[in-house]
Amino acid sequence: MRTSLAGFLLATAVALCATTAVLYGAADGGEKPNLIFLFSDQHRMADFPGEPHSDVIAPNLERLSRGGATFVNAISNYPVCSPYRGMLISGRAPFRTGVVENRIRLRDEGDSFGHVFKNAGYRTGYIGKWHLAGEDAPEQGHHGFEHYQPWIGTSQHTKSSYWDSKSGRYVRTPEYNPIGMVDQALSFIEERKGEPFLLMVSMNPPHANFFDAPPEFQRLYQGKELSRRPNFQPDEDPDPGASRQAAPTKKELDRVMRGYLAHISALDHELGRLLDWLEENDLASKTIVVYSSDHGEMHGSHGSAGKRQPFEESIRIPFVVLAPGRVSPGLRPETPIGNVDFLPTLASLAGVPFPDDLDGRDLSAALRGEEVAGPDYQPIMHIFNDLAGAGPGHPAPIFRGVRTQRYAYAAAPGRHFMLYDLERDPYQLHNLVDEPANAELRGRLAGLTAEWLKRWDDPFLMPRQ
Repeated sequence: MRTSLAGFLLATAVALCATTAVLYGAADGGEKPNLIFLFSDQHRMADFPGEPHSDVIAPNLERLSRGGATFVNAISNYPVCSPYRGMLISGRAPFRTGVVENRIRLRDEGDSFGHVFKNAGYRTGYIGKWHLAGEDAPEQGHHGFEHYQPWIGTSQHTKSSYWDSKSGRYVRTPEYNPIGMVDQALSFIEERKGEPFLLMVSMNPPHANFFDAPPEFQRLYQGKELSRRPNFQPDEDPDPGASRQAAPTKKELDRVMRGYLAHISALDHELGRLLDWLEENDLASKTIVVYSSDHGEMHGSHGSAGKRQPFEESIRIPFVVLAPGRVSPGLRPETPIGNVDFLPTLASLAGVPFPDDLDGRDLSAALRGEEVAGPDYQPIMHIFNDLAGAGPGHPAPIFRGVRTQRYAYAAAPGRHFMLYDLERDPYQLHNLVDEPANAELRGRLAGLTAEWLKRWDDPFLMPRQ
């Protein structure tokens, strides 16, 4: 029997509505899902549970990953605190926002993360490290977050201060700051749990100071023999006048790693406290919980420390999405996703409209186990050094490049800098960039880099082929 065009269109519309209802929560009475986005500072994916050479003890990150989707190729597009945050909050590239280095204020264009969810009827909150030069005027509110509670001095994890709106001043606390931040997060949720909410919580550990995690978590690693990544290159005779980004000695790395891992375990405990509270208050099935980090940490790999590098230890980050009824448990998408994509992807997952002119892409199809259309790469970059902690003499290279599922490519000004086949060489021990046999591959990846530079208004000049 032939179906009329009108009948076909009606049937199609009904099917699409039914699909959307299942994906976005209408099957639960049309409720909008809550969204909690927790992100730490300097937690590399190399120290996530189950990763090779990882000694981390983090049962709640395992719990989150088992119940949700873990992107195995999540990338910090610009592995530095403020540029990452500018891209995360806005969904736009650094030269579009002006945040090309640390301590630069992000312009409020009225359509970033907080605005997008607030305009969709959400209560919105941001708690923790902001690091976008807005902590000096917290009473003004920021970027659509109606509840804005920044913390300052967060790298001293037991000597930080948080903004107290009642007194109109910053209040110093001796408490390990992730504990205080999660306490504030639970208060925010408790006050708004009858309404859909977006809450972002930005925690500083495992960023240095590496040695002030709570003692019970430090004890987890005391006396334990730790693994070393195969690309660890220690500096056994350090120059006392060298940059603080120099690689540690073997002895110093063990000390640093014990403290670093203790911080991750302490964060993990706070994540568990939040997940338990959601379950006890009948919110777990109604809430999308995300864990990520702003960038990684070299810890002596390739003879370097810190971040600002194009290597995996610096750019590859956790991105785990727990979304009951929306994301299949245990999913491990291989689609490369960057922090610039988090806003459109999570808004789409929640059924929230977002601006169509963002530089980030909606990759929520990967959370449904589907093929993702479009470019199969993530831009990577380090644009500026002058506001780095070590000042203009900071040793990290200026670069632009791409990270695909298989390859990592970067160019420094005037020269091709690196090319690695991550499938055959996951620790990036054999740089292929100057090998004649790889000229065609290098050209293709350089072409992809030139493509996003043009699209993102980045003035970097690529080297000649």
